[in-house]
Amino acid sequence: MKMKEKLGKLKRKIPVIYLALKKKQTPWYAKVLAGLTIAYALSPIDLIPDFIPVLGYLDDVILLPLLLALTVKAIPAKVFEECETEAQLHQNDKRPKKWYYAVPIVVIWLLVVIAVIRIICSAAGVFSQQAELPEGTQLGAAAISEGMPKEGYRYLYFGENEGIPIEWRFLCADTSMGGEDGIFLMANRGMAFSDFGTDNKWEHSKIKDWCVDFYESDTHFTSAEKKLIMETTVEETEQDDYHYNDGSRFLHCSLEKEHIFILSAAEAMNPMFGFSESIRTDENREMQMGTRLRWWWLRSPDSKSDQIGCLIYRDGNITYDIVTRSMIGIRPVMNLLTDSSSGIFMAVPCEEYVVQEKNWVDKTQALNGQSAYWKLKLSDDTIRTPQFEDAGVRSGKLKVIFSDGKPVLEEGQCLMLLITDKQYRTAYAYIPVQDSFYRSDGTLEWELPSYYNKKKCDLYLLAEMEGEAQQTDYVSLPAKLE
Repeated sequence: MKMKEKLGKLKRKIPVIYLALKKKQTPWYAKVLAGLTIAYALSPIDLIPDFIPVLGYLDDVILLPLLLALTVKAIPAKVFEECETEAQLHQNDKRPKKWYYAVPIVVIWLLVVIAVIRIICSAAGVFSQQAELPEGTQLGAAAISEGMPKEGYRYLYFGENEGIPIEWRFLCADTSMGGEDGIFLMANRGMAFSDFGTDNKWEHSKIKDWCVDFYESDTHFTSAEKKLIMETTVEETEQDDYHYNDGSRFLHCSLEKEHIFILSAAEAMNPMFGFSESIRTDENREMQMGTRLRWWWLRSPDSKSDQIGCLIYRDGNITYDIVTRSMIGIRPVMNLLTDSSSGIFMAVPCEEYVVQEKNWVDKTQALNGQSAYWKLKLSDDTIRTPQFEDAGVRSGKLKVIFSDGKPVLEEGQCLMLLITDKQYRTAYAYIPVQDSFYRSDGTLEWELPSYYNKKKCDLYLLAEMEGEAQQTDYVSLPAKLE
């Protein structure tokens, strides 16, 4: 018997199978097969369209005959015979093809199309599941203010004295004497000993000369750090509310565009800076040099005699003494510029260093879960970001092709990858490039974090010159990768 005749004989079984589908005696699995066979046979849409060469005829030659044969075998012989007899009685009742029989075929094709689309998009990274963006770190100096501990002071390591990082105490992070673009800082330890001068006038005192030299010297601040130190101007006023026990007053001494200076008596009693409003003992005014608490000068003159200067006693009490007394400490203060144009790339938490007779001991300290000690990363146009020919994200990986193969950096520098928000305000990731990131041809390849979203994030490459644990770091101008 020819194949065509066999197919015709099998198709004549369709009315029989349709009747068997309604019989109670037909097992459930036979009914499932019968339902699929009837739906496919009467559907106006083929599972494999006829216009597809060769494959278009597979359903007629293989799929439908296979379904018919399996269904006939699953129906009990007695039931099949009854249905066959009944079908002969209705042989002239032709059942037209119905569109609702095409529903299963349409559903199957939709599932196939969706599966193919998902596979393609998954390979392209379009439908990869996005994790939520992390909290991140604020770029610029914003993180310092946000990282303020609930109790105690915060400290910033900035510059150095005799090769040791200078620890500055935040007196006020929200505003400053110099304006709203800065933070007011005071050295947490004394820097030197000196007498005040020949009289108590700040404008020609030895202490002012020391402050000028301290700023201008190349041994304390780099040129990039000096750019952040603001010029501070303060008008002189009498402080009628504050006086010594003997009734004499002291003045709030003026400043004229000065970078480094010392506190006045009024500033040393300002609660905004964490000090007591009383001249009495205040531990927040205590100053340590070496292992001992020391006296330290204020710039306010005494109103009774030009030979009397104002100072802080070792217990934090505000008092006075003759201006020629030596071995009184100098505790510099300054305003640090932190606006968007300041050149601060990022403020980062760091460890505290405690001096014990000039032997430094490394330890970590935090107050109530918030970082108390910080340092800065500053932009430096002398550091160069390596040139690259092409960069982009493919299949969830960042690929960067450099102009001259794997980049060679200067000693002490490392290459960094940065992920930020679109406004360049928050850093979600700041990752050093490891040797394992490079392929044999020098191409950089990095698997991006699951939260990376091209619509919400930007990618940058930059070089960093990292300082010691408490020293300022410097970075190149970030180059956008995508």
